[in-house]
Amino acid sequence: MLAKLFAGTLIGLSLFFLGSGVLLGLGQLAVVTSWPLVEAQVTKCRVLYQDGRYQPEAEFRYTVTGTEYVAKTVLASGTSGYPHAKGLADRYSPGTRHAIRYDPRRPEKIVANAGYTLDFFRQPLQVVGMGAIVLFLAWRLVLRTPAPARKLSPAQTGRAAGALIGAVGALFLAIGSWKAYSDYRVMKTWPAADAQVASNRIRHYRTSSSRNNPSGVDHYEVIVEFRYAADGNEFVSPSSEDFSSPQDAEQERARYAPGSRHEIRHNPGDPNEIRFNVNPADFSVAKECIFPGMGLLFAAIGAAVVYLFRASAQTAVPPTPDRRGASLHGSEA
Repeated sequence: MLAKLFAGTLIGLSLFFLGSGVLLGLGQLAVVTSWPLVEAQVTKCRVLYQDGRYQPEAEFRYTVTGTEYVAKTVLASGTSGYPHAKGLADRYSPGTRHAIRYDPRRPEKIVANAGYTLDFFRQPLQVVGMGAIVLFLAWRLVLRTPAPARKLSPAQTGRAAGALIGAVGALFLAIGSWKAYSDYRVMKTWPAADAQVASNRIRHYRTSSSRNNPSGVDHYEVIVEFRYAADGNEFVSPSSEDFSSPQDAEQERARYAPGSRHEIRHNPGDPNEIRFNVNPADFSVAKECIFPGMGLLFAAIGAAVVYLFRASAQTAVPPTPDRRGASLHGSEA
């Protein structure tokens, strides 16, 4: 009775999470598909710290059907790391212009980062994932009849080890391939622009401590603000690079001294998003394929281990019957 009650509670909780995640996802989809776009100017932007999380918040000024509005919105919900939140806040620095979406029934309600991206749909996916995990626990711990424990054979152990190696390799391959694609996209599709450094600074921060580093890890972020022209308009936008050494950070800051000119690349969809210190000569297929190649190698090793142990299990000789037992049974007959 207790097991059924516990299973029912878990199933109900999982259905709640799954339903909530689907509703959140449909709400996000409605924003992308039905909320109109309008160009807005950032008036304020800051990073908030609430409930152990960092959230970048921006205030926009925009006009809808002749009426001017000033409204605030969170650029990314649930951002736990300060560097990511600060990077978003730098992209939406005061004075920059961005395309935002507004609720046609309530124009004072806006969303700045709506799109078919993982960041925008992160919260619904997380809630659905929690529901799936709870449902799996209900099936695994309560509903599924436990099988009698048995010891794994060497072949089964080998196949499990091979599968684990292959999974790690597949993960490395996916991460490396995505990074290579992102670098290639910046190099090939983001236009280059001649920019002048308006200002620069170094921000020192420390990440949370860990068991290996009780005092935390020091980081030195070089933030450079560029003035440049794109699509016939002038922009002033910041970009940053992170260093673990203060000497390296100072060298980078001296390289990008105010007034100096450098080539930057900007996102054609949002010219306020820029990258500096991008050298096409540094991009090479061999360099970008190192990480994906390691993942492919591990995946191939894992697949080979699984195949070898499966083949050895199939070719194993079955145990011979006990002749003594057969003769005994024959005499009894």
